[in-house]
Amino acid sequence: MSFQNDTSWDFLESVLASRPGPMEGWHRIIDFHEQQAVRPYWSDFRNLDITAERDAILDWWHGVLREEPLPESVVAFWLGLFKFMEATGNEESYSLYLVGCERYNPDQMDWTADPVYEPEGRYFIPEQLNRLGALLRLHEIDNHDDYCLLDWILPLAWCALILDDLIRHHLDKTLLLRSQNRLFVQVGFDDGDYLYLSAIE
Repeated sequence: MSFQNDTSWDFLESVLASRPGPMEGWHRIIDFHEQQAVRPYWSDFRNLDITAERDAILDWWHGVLREEPLPESVVAFWLGLFKFMEATGNEESYSLYLVGCERYNPDQMDWTADPVYEPEGRYFIPEQLNRLGALLRLHEIDNHDDYCLLDWILPLAWCALILDDLIRHHLDKTLLLRSQNRLFVQVGFDDGDYLYLSAIE
């Protein structure tokens, strides 16, 4: 048996909606995919501590806001996930970036196309997420279909679980809620797949 995009996506959305702790959510996602297909690598993925870089991500987000305060017109954040080719080699790496927008539409992504807040330090390269990427390449080099699905669903799950936890429990909201009572947040790939995170309020 192999993986199915729709079932993987639906399960990820259901896990995120239950607002678990990051490691609990991560283990649920790994367990779900292990039930779909027996593979030799699940223990490697399960043993990744996805919280190891939480403080670094929080420091990055806070640092950006302190260096370049949020404009009053911003009502939503887009946290984009993409891969780029490193100059020192032929392997791609994951990166996150943060922008703010003055309009928001939960049913479409067009609101992300014209940000009014593009801070200089908006990019963050998560080392732990790129450890996951290295494991994916190691294990899936001979199985393209599996690699494509896991390289899509697992990085997005990693980002969503960590970022939602930061928003709910760790983010300094005094840096954000100066002119708005609530800021909406989405995370996703620039090519269109995204998840709703907890609002900042």
